[in-house]
Amino acid sequence: MAGIGFKLNRMMQNESISGNILAFTYSTIISAGPWIITSFTLYLLLSKNFFLSAFKIIANISNFFGISLIKTNAFEKIINDYFSVALVYSFVFSTLITGGVLMVISRVISDNIYLKKYDNIFSDTLNIIFFTNIIASFLAIIFFIFNPNSPLDFKLSFIYLLVSLCTLWISAVSAVSTDDYGKYLIGFAISGFSSLIFAFIFGYNYGYSGSIFGYGLGISAGSSYMLYIIGNNFGFSFNFDFTWFNGFKKYWTNLLIGTFYYFALWIDDLMTWYSNYGRGFKNIQGFRLSFIYDSPMFVAYFSTIPTMAMFVLVLETYFYKKYKTFYNTIIEGGSYTEIEYAKKDMITEMKSNISMVIKFQLIITVILFLINEILDIMGMVTISSLILRIAVVGAFLNGVYLMITLLLLYFDFRKEVIYLHFMTFLINLISTPIILNIYGINGMGYGYTIAFLVGTYLGYNLLLKKLDKIIQIEFNRQKTSMPKGYVVEYEDIKKYVEEK
Repeated sequence: MAGIGFKLNRMMQNESISGNILAFTYSTIISAGPWIITSFTLYLLLSKNFFLSAFKIIANISNFFGISLIKTNAFEKIINDYFSVALVYSFVFSTLITGGVLMVISRVISDNIYLKKYDNIFSDTLNIIFFTNIIASFLAIIFFIFNPNSPLDFKLSFIYLLVSLCTLWISAVSAVSTDDYGKYLIGFAISGFSSLIFAFIFGYNYGYSGSIFGYGLGISAGSSYMLYIIGNNFGFSFNFDFTWFNGFKKYWTNLLIGTFYYFALWIDDLMTWYSNYGRGFKNIQGFRLSFIYDSPMFVAYFSTIPTMAMFVLVLETYFYKKYKTFYNTIIEGGSYTEIEYAKKDMITEMKSNISMVIKFQLIITVILFLINEILDIMGMVTISSLILRIAVVGAFLNGVYLMITLLLLYFDFRKEVIYLHFMTFLINLISTPIILNIYGINGMGYGYTIAFLVGTYLGYNLLLKKLDKIIQIEFNRQKTSMPKGYVVEYEDIKKYVEEK
């Protein structure tokens, strides 16, 4: 994040409108660019109108070279239930599997950069990818053992897609540490558009298994480019060893933080899929989806992109300056009054930044909510649009919750974040099925929203309490060479003197 902060600060140095707009655009690209590229690719792939137009162009080109493509049922041949199920499940479970891993590897890479052990980065990345993919494949095989009634080619292509996505997420974290953000985004662009093309080509020739495999192949193309970026910046040195495992032992709290957050994020989807409001698929045993719930939640998540961009912008510019001043005052031996003043200044800036980001996101949430209501008035309401009402509120709270927990991590309150994530996960896990059973479709999204409402409220209060005592906390964190002893209170000394 430091490299991002330096670039953002340079853009905002002259405090001009153009500089601020450029900084916000840059922040959006870095924080949400990969998500935008991936989502846009999926939209194009699953859009029948786009598909048919693309097919027509490709068919004309093929005819020019004497190759005849049959248009009949081409869309259904490539885009079908098998492909949709594989895509959704591989995306969800790849984030669940790698969520904690990414939190650890980011810290391990940071340590290696700080210690200038650049040769370890490429090697550690490949080793972690290898062992994570073994775990992912093992879990997928266990799932298929309990749900055997699916075609073998579907099982194999699904496992490949799952593994390719796990590889992409891990290699992306290492690639962004190079500070070469242009090439980092090119990597995601390669993944997005290669997966689009390969899914089309392989799907047309080999059906659903071809489209799944083709999509995974495109993802692998982007991952390969990112691994090249890592090696080109830090060296292609590789040793097959377990030294990376020390990072997992040292930062086991990071592993739990990432894992619990993604479970808190996805558990309501899983509960809805396997409720009475989910839909099973013929010949794909064990897989279920709920399109009436998944679609509005996807739209709601998209509404948080500006929040993440704005948060990265203010965190790495305005807040970071106060944060750095506070810790520099401590390190340089400032007086207690100076440290206390720096602390208050930092907290004031933090509150101001949080307020600004919340107001910014609130405007977007209200606009999306009003658009949904206007469509309702025009008679264009659907079940999904009703769910969207609460989904945008839940996504808004999730964005604020994530912002607060990241601030807690900024001050290294890792165990506190674990408790928050686990509590939010439990609330979502328990409340979602209860509300669904009582209110049915009308209750969709409320468990998710309630969980992040409680998490946001408790997280913000915890953050304020911790920062109120941050001076004592930081001094208690320091290791001293003083021997253990005891404390004598001034009042006790005064009493002893008076007695004598």
